Amino acid sequence: MNNPFEYIEARLDKIEILLLDIIQNPNNMSGDKHDNPIDIKAVSELTGLSVPTLYGYCHRREIPFHKIGNRSKFFRNEILAWIKSKKQETFKEIEANANKYLK
Repeated sequence: MNNPFEYIEARLDKIEILLLDIIQNPNNMSGDKHDNPIDIKAVSELTGLSVPTLYGYCHRREIPFHKIGNRSKFFRNEILAWIKSKKQETFKEIEANANKYLK
């Protein structure tokens, strides 16, 4: 393969195959990354909360965590689910819920 255009075409073919695989199986890409435990500093960066605040949440069992010896470990998908569960209802949602109970 002395022709640089053939080399470029071969590389593009490989890239195309990889992209098609990613599009067809999007869960395969994120599965390994989210299955690895992360430490409290990574959770702090992910959430924007300080490390002492996170330790307080762990102490009060307000945040999902796993204890391994003296270390607290977290899973990214559990932290994201925890954040999503803290959603504040909009006024329209509150009004709709109130109307359900009044009927």
